[in-house]
Amino acid sequence: MQTSARKGAKQQRSDVLLILLALSLTSVWCGAESKRHRAPSPTSSKHGGGRGGGEGREVPTSISTALALKQRGDMDGAVRELRLYLADHQDDADALYILGNTLYQIGKLKDAKSVYSKCIEQAPSHGGALNNLGNVLKELGEMEAAADAYKRAAEVDPADVVPLANFGMLLTVLDRTVEAIDVLTKVVEKEPDIAEARANLGSALKNAGRYEEAIHQLEAAVRMQPHNGGMLGNLGSVLLDAGRREEARAMLKRAEQLDPSSPSIASTRIEADRPFLTPLEVQAEYEAALSRFPSHPSILSALAMQYYTAERYNDAKRGFEQALQREETALNHNNLGAVYSKLGEHDKALHHHYAAMQLDQHSALFQYNYGNALMQAGSERGKEDLLVHALTAYTSAIRLEPNNSAAMNNLANTLKEAGQLEYAMKAWECALRLQPDDNNVMGNLLHLKSFVCDWPTSSLLRRLRSAIAVSMRGGKEVEATALSSSSPSPAPSFLSIQPFHAMMYDVTSEEFLFLSSSFAREAERVAELKRPAPRTFVDASVVEARGGRITVGYVSADFGDHPTGHLVQFLPQLHNRAFTTVHLYALGGHDSSIFGMQLRDSCDQFRDVAALSFFDVSALINADKVDVLVDLTVWAKGRRPELFAVRPSPIQVSYLGYPATSGSSYHDYFVSDSVVAPPDYRHQYSEVQAYLPFTYQLNNHARMYGDVRKDALMQAKRAREEKEKSEKKAGEEEEEKEEGRIANF
Repeated sequence: MQTSARKGAKQQRSDVLLILLALSLTSVWCGAESKRHRAPSPTSSKHGGGRGGGEGREVPTSISTALALKQRGDMDGAVRELRLYLADHQDDADALYILGNTLYQIGKLKDAKSVYSKCIEQAPSHGGALNNLGNVLKELGEMEAAADAYKRAAEVDPADVVPLANFGMLLTVLDRTVEAIDVLTKVVEKEPDIAEARANLGSALKNAGRYEEAIHQLEAAVRMQPHNGGMLGNLGSVLLDAGRREEARAMLKRAEQLDPSSPSIASTRIEADRPFLTPLEVQAEYEAALSRFPSHPSILSALAMQYYTAERYNDAKRGFEQALQREETALNHNNLGAVYSKLGEHDKALHHHYAAMQLDQHSALFQYNYGNALMQAGSERGKEDLLVHALTAYTSAIRLEPNNSAAMNNLANTLKEAGQLEYAMKAWECALRLQPDDNNVMGNLLHLKSFVCDWPTSSLLRRLRSAIAVSMRGGKEVEATALSSSSPSPAPSFLSIQPFHAMMYDVTSEEFLFLSSSFAREAERVAELKRPAPRTFVDASVVEARGGRITVGYVSADFGDHPTGHLVQFLPQLHNRAFTTVHLYALGGHDSSIFGMQLRDSCDQFRDVAALSFFDVSALINADKVDVLVDLTVWAKGRRPELFAVRPSPIQVSYLGYPATSGSSYHDYFVSDSVVAPPDYRHQYSEVQAYLPFTYQLNNHARMYGDVRKDALMQAKRAREEKEKSEKKAGEEEEEKEEGRIANF
């Protein structure tokens, strides 16, 4: 998929270099304004065609006065004179046409639209009014209506090439490329010696990917106008798209010399030179171009893309924001959303990806990135309802591009999150058929098969080990998420094996540490992008001054009805509260179950941080002066590793929720036991190991299940009492029988 710089440049070329064939507006009264051919104008003009049949008509005095006022530049006076005349001659189509032209010239587009429409009501075959109505509608953004007006104008007078050319170029803008080529071919057949006609056809052919035909037309146009920088630039662009880079570079260099004021030519020339430049040289080229064109959106966007590639995300954000302020396009929204995603600001990313998708609903890329943004925002904020929208977005992307394996992969991820495991399996199998070499898809399919006990085949497992080995030998880090952050172009295929999943596979401890470290480095990279202010920590003297009292903070996404929540239910109460303050930071929000309520009531401070960004959570923890911060999630579901990577606490510990190394530099200690983490394997852990006796797994069954034990004791007591009562009764009955035998004897 092309980068935003390239795509933006191509879009700009379509806007700037493609020239509409038109005639200049005249103010000569011949029953209608003149419709004779004039030299083509480089911009879409107000066509001067009349309805015909009015030549020889005596010019009314009011009309002559209005035309004289126009020639002197008194447009407002001309409008007043024409309106006075039309008050008594409402059906005069020629006067309405002149008034429409005058209003158009002074920029009163809505008024001009109304007047042209009245003119056409009086004279349905007025080609000039129909063509100029098309011009007005186009400028008002009513593209389909403009196309209809141009088409009608061309049908009224088939010999007039102007409305036909306007119609063809608007079809190009509307992406109705096949129709545009047909119409513009007729224009060239009628006017083969007009350079602009051939340039327009060449542009339409380029959009259809018919590069050699486009080059033929543009070369003919350049032969007619060899000093037209715009046409040379357009030819250079097509040569570049056709893979004829050296010819493109030469052509674009000539074009820039002829037209040094064109930002689109400058941008395209840099793209043509890109393979021969280092990334820093490309960046310098765009910075120089920006100094020449400081407010041009395509240059701003292209430079921002360079910053994005260099991971200078804050600089990229500023560039894309400036480009968006000057030109609101789907691409600029998409790229700004990609930057916010990299910065961890997922709500803002979601806003811009939604805007991109709304502006261009036919782009598979924008639908795909919108789906990614929904999943990122949903996983961070716990908004399960976003899954439905993500499913729709990925499905739309696949409908637009059926072979889009990345969208199929993420659709499967979303189906899995929604609990639709059977459909997720089918989607991943389909994605792997589309892209057999995609280790990302392979890793996801492998995990799901293991999860549902559909044990992976030996070939899949061998492929997993091979992929990890290749990554380790080449030093290429593993992609940190299956749902890669949205980007200006779809993410390439990387191995994606989450550490929590890898515990189920036959991987060595070295391979496992490599996988975990890759994820941890990604968290550190994201955290570094925020460039937080230096953290303030409480030193030992302050702890001593407060009587040795310390604050311990626990962070988890599972403070509630979850196995982790069950295990830590009474954890705060097990601390020596005379010397310890206990804070709980709930990444998953407040759980209203009995387990969640128990945890909330048993700590000194319970903070629901589900709606906060990782940066805000870390700032809150630091402000709470937490001395020891314990991560109960690490790489389990609901994780927020970036907040630990920011280092909000002087001592940070991994414990309980993830019984393996985090692979990070920001977890100082790993609390475990000698069975789960044998001392002989300490070198395979990134943390210092702290051992608990017997077992690392906290529980408090005596209190947690005290009522069960009490019931069992009561039942045992009742059983003993019943047994004793039964035995006593049996003894009494035996004594009575014995007494009866004695009496009978």
